[in-house]
Amino acid sequence: MQKIIAPEMGAFYALLFLPHGVRVLTFYFFGWMGYVYLLPASLLMWAISNYSGQNALLFMSFLTAMVSCHIGVILVKYLFEADDRLGAFTYSWRNVLIAGIVGSLLNSVSQTWLYESDLEMQSLLGYFIGDVTGQFALMLIILSFVRIARMIADLPDK
Repeated sequence: MQKIIAPEMGAFYALLFLPHGVRVLTFYFFGWMGYVYLLPASLLMWAISNYSGQNALLFMSFLTAMVSCHIGVILVKYLFEADDRLGAFTYSWRNVLIAGIVGSLLNSVSQTWLYESDLEMQSLLGYFIGDVTGQFALMLIILSFVRIARMIADLPDK
């Protein structure tokens, strides 16, 4: 389907990259412990997809993606959610999306720098579009499930 919608992007970029949304949500809710939860999955993906022989480069790709998402979450929490009186954070799906966008910008630059000799606009846009659409789709799916669960919970018992 991606080849039909955007044939010039190639197979290296994904138009809908859901793992970005998973990374952002993991760091948003678990903080630095997200590395503990995401690292085993990243190692598994590295082992499965290491058919190109680029051992260190592919592993660095997974690490930079995690760090980019974590920095994006930290920046959004610091700028938009910090409550100085309580030292607490409040959940907002809008802020999660903003954190995903910031993390995607950082991830786009780091991935393009990692795989390309210079920062090409097609590479930057390829990573950014895939990350942001994946984040948005994942959030839409989760919010839909939450609404359905709330409707089921509000049904009267018969």
